[in-house]
Amino acid sequence: MQKTKTLKKFGGLEYVTILNVPIRISQRGEVIIDMSLHEIERRVAIALIEKRVPIRGREFKLIKSALDLSFSEMSVLMKTTDKTLKNWASKLEDRLAPGAEALFRLLAAEKLGVGIEPTLSGVIAEDKASRIQVSAA
Repeated sequence: MQKTKTLKKFGGLEYVTILNVPIRISQRGEVIIDMSLHEIERRVAIALIEKRVPIRGREFKLIKSALDLSFSEMSVLMKTTDKTLKNWASKLEDRLAPGAEALFRLLAAEKLGVGIEPTLSGVIAEDKASRIQVSAA
């Protein structure tokens, strides 16, 4: 039977918990996550988009990593500059402006294959993030 672990506060997001993360024990007794970090990030990013979590710098960085896009590639897709995107990523606690958040959520949903309601209420976030549990299994 595969051993699993729960990861709390994933990606610095205090409200995100990852359940059933497969692990193995090394010969030296170290716990090793037996799943790619990119796949875990992808699952969390999908949950953030689906649950319409407010996007701050922390969420932006995690979702951007899951999208596997450079700042340059993303700036072309979003019709903005690398500097603007780097600014968003550097301000971990600052929420993106509503228009920027909606555009980023639409881009992320498209790239991650997440179906979201194509209305303003479907892309504008809730006022506060609720607890999110994602299963790695």
